[in-house]
Amino acid sequence: MTATLETTAKTITCKHCHTDNLHWAQVRYYPRGPRWWRLHDLMGTMHDCAEGERKGVSPRSYRTDTSALVPAVAVEEPTLPDVVATEPDYSRHFVVDELTTWLSEAIHVFLVGPAGSGKTTAARASASDLGLPYYEKSMGPQTSEWNLVGFVNPTNGEYIPGCLRQPFEHGGVLLLDEMDAANPGVLTTLNAALANGHYTFPDGVEVERHADFRVIAAGNTYGGGANRVYVGRNQLDGASLDRFANVPMDYDEKAEFHWAGLDQRGWVDYVQRLRHTAAAHQMRVIISPRASIAGAKLLRSGKLDRATVADRLIFQKMSTDDRSRLQAIV
Repeated sequence: MTATLETTAKTITCKHCHTDNLHWAQVRYYPRGPRWWRLHDLMGTMHDCAEGERKGVSPRSYRTDTSALVPAVAVEEPTLPDVVATEPDYSRHFVVDELTTWLSEAIHVFLVGPAGSGKTTAARASASDLGLPYYEKSMGPQTSEWNLVGFVNPTNGEYIPGCLRQPFEHGGVLLLDEMDAANPGVLTTLNAALANGHYTFPDGVEVERHADFRVIAAGNTYGGGANRVYVGRNQLDGASLDRFANVPMDYDEKAEFHWAGLDQRGWVDYVQRLRHTAAAHQMRVIISPRASIAGAKLLRSGKLDRATVADRLIFQKMSTDDRSRLQAIV
């Protein structure tokens, strides 16, 4: 929008000393239509008025030379940037922002949550947020120390690096998935690497820890051992757990709709009702977003009906009693 500055002038007589032919200037600002307000009033040099001073009246600004009056000028108002309303990214798990915050402060994180909650996806998203390379290693009872730090081939003397070497030396986010399923003794190998600023690998090279080295451990328990649902979990060493900040991670049921596809809202809603009911009745079953995502694909294809999909993805994994109870309730 273009505004207008308009200058007007007229000849007046001082009402105090009656001096004639004084020129008075006024500037008006027209931002929108006929309404205006004064930008300046009474421009110019002061008119010396002894009578006004004697009466205690503040002197007014009079200009005796009309040639110095400001001509009308067009002023371009600043253009404000358009404000674009952005929708929240509901497909992004709510824990990612917190996870990224911990990692940005060089604090290693132990993500703890139920199966299928999206721990691997969240780790990858945080690495992307930080602009760091992403590495992952699935842990288990057979994972050895050499899988982590590497080993020297006894035949030819060649060093074979483990999953730790590249991110430790050059920076990156390393996910140790299913860490609570690993051998507790093997994990103590990580203690020095996580706590100290250097580590000597099997090839004899002492490597300085890169400033961008981060570790995310993921598990279904807090390292206290097996429970009714996760019977294959180990009790982890307290010194290993002390290297991490524990961040709980539950199912993001809002994101679940987007992961499965909004065209399958009815199916996802049904899966979530089954999940809530099973949890309320302490049934020993995992009903994760994986059931929503896989079921949505099958239903979208039209190759299987809903009852069959639900039976294969959910009910076949339950005891007969729990299955009957859950089907009767939902």
